[in-house]
Amino acid sequence: MFGALRRRYLRVVLRRQEGLVPLFADLLHVMPRRVDLYQLALTHSSASPAVGMPEGVSYERLEYLGDAVIELAVSEYLYARYPNLQEGDLTQLRARIVSRETINRLAEEVALHRFIRHSIHSARIPGNVLGNAFEALFGAIFLDRGYRVARRVLYGEFLCKRVDMAQLSEHRLDSKSKLYGWAQRANLPFELLVSQAPGLPVRFCAAVTIAGEEVCSAYGSSKKKAEQLACQAFFDRGLEQRNYATATQA
Repeated sequence: MFGALRRRYLRVVLRRQEGLVPLFADLLHVMPRRVDLYQLALTHSSASPAVGMPEGVSYERLEYLGDAVIELAVSEYLYARYPNLQEGDLTQLRARIVSRETINRLAEEVALHRFIRHSIHSARIPGNVLGNAFEALFGAIFLDRGYRVARRVLYGEFLCKRVDMAQLSEHRLDSKSKLYGWAQRANLPFELLVSQAPGLPVRFCAAVTIAGEEVCSAYGSSKKKAEQLACQAFFDRGLEQRNYATATQA
């Protein structure tokens, strides 16, 4: 957080760009070293001539860099938060977090339009412009303060505060990923065991085990199909409502 002393120092650093004080003090909580990078990150191509920059110069290159920084940081975040999710499930969840829809929403929620320099003849800046500037800001943070600071800002100010991870994992992932997420949040040992069904050469059986107890199973023509059906059966039967504490303690 920025106290009175740091805020005063920030005003000195920004000099004639005092309009950016809330960006650093209240939103990013970052003390900039190269203010020019952030100015560029917040400059739309329509405004370049008006602010004394060569025509066509804008946030686009920083947007390219920031997109990669955000994707890496989100990948690292999900890898640590969901140790039981497989590669395909992590990829799905990351895609939803870094989607244009989510990035635009985050930029709108923090009113990023307050800081963007543009000459767009519209009562409202398009969502994609806000999202592009959002990504460009992380490119600027990366170049100015490094990856660790960029990651801290993304985690602390956006992922933890403004992204509903429970909703994403429960309502938008497939049944298998949903069950993995539920087991982790409930802090319960969880296994999904698949075996070939006896006497059925092209059939597989998947069993869901919670806290050492097999609670449901299902058959499928492939391992993946059996897993999905077993996980779906877990929720269809309302088994997530059961109290598994006794089994866990045992």
